[in-house]
Formats: sequence, structure tokens, C-alpha cells
Amino acid sequence: MKKETTLEQAAERLYPVNNTGSMFMASRDELNNILKQESFIEGAKWQAERMYSEEEVFSLMCKAFEAGYKKYDVVEAGLEGLETEIECNWILKK
Repeated sequence: MKKETTLEQAAERLYPVNNTGSMFMASRDELNNILKQESFIEGAKWQAERMYSEEEVFSLMCKAFEAGYKKYDVVEAGLEGLETEIECNWILKK
């Protein structure tokens, strides 16, 4: 079984802080890595807030399929578009 890594652990592994500066002042590289760690964590949290759940994706796919299916009428030789007012503007909204 694979052990999960926290955001803080991943940030520390990607941008390690070696504590090579003096006891009063961190080195420039350490400060830079600390800033990168904080940015990594905040960016991951921001991205997670904006992700769709599996149920939301499935629902959107079903609605898109149904809207597209309603626009077409099966004709002998293939598909021919119907003149309808159905548009998928709701797909762009969240």
C-alpha cells in the first residue's frame, strides 16, 4: 500500500531548506525555497478548490451529449442538423 504524502512534505521534498545561513538570518537560497514551499502549497489548495468532482463531470458530459443529440436528426444518408435554439452556454458556467 502506497503511503500518502502531505502538501507540506511534498513542498519540503521539492524545495528543501538546508539551514546553511547564520542563526539570525537565513541565506538567500533558503528564503527562496521557503517562499517556493508556501507558493506550492497555496497553489495546490487553489487548484483543488476549482476541480470538478467525478459526479459533476459525469453530469456535464450527459447534458452535453443530450444537447448535441437533440440538435441532430438521423436521416437516411447520415446526420443532418436541426434548426434549434438549443445552445450549450451552461457548459461555460460553474
